[in-house]
Amino acid sequence: MGALSSVGSEHLPYKQGVTGSNPVGPTSSRNPCRKAWIFYFVNFRLNKDLQMKRLLLLLCLLGIAWPYYQIILFMKANDWSWSTALFFEQINANEGMKILNADLTVAATTFLVFLIYLLIKKSITSIQFFKYLGALFLVGFSLALPIYLYENYERFK
Repeated sequence: MGALSSVGSEHLPYKQGVTGSNPVGPTSSRNPCRKAWIFYFVNFRLNKDLQMKRLLLLLCLLGIAWPYYQIILFMKANDWSWSTALFFEQINANEGMKILNADLTVAATTFLVFLIYLLIKKSITSIQFFKYLGALFLVGFSLALPIYLYENYERFK
């Protein structure tokens, strides 16, 4: 004859809810995702100004990491050597890349002209100018614009 099972027929003296034969305890109010680093930058409980400053800081870090990661991939694909001729050949390989190249060139040039204007107008110091210029030419527009906006955020409020 078949054996009788008592699964699900227990009457447990728990105060927690019971689903089947597994007791369900109260859930923790702590969110495990709060420990993730991204929540440092996008914490919706902060005031809007601090949120924006942190987002701009995240974009500065991303503006450094992503381009240099791509440079590493380019060099890895070329046996860890740098070829300027090959680089310019590949960034002008098709019309789509030429569009992106032209767009970025115009945006970065506009930012450079704007920085020169601010320097002439004495809205920024020469130290600030060279810092933004270094960010523009050593890393790229992906760092220069976010760092400028981060440092001058109070002006735009």
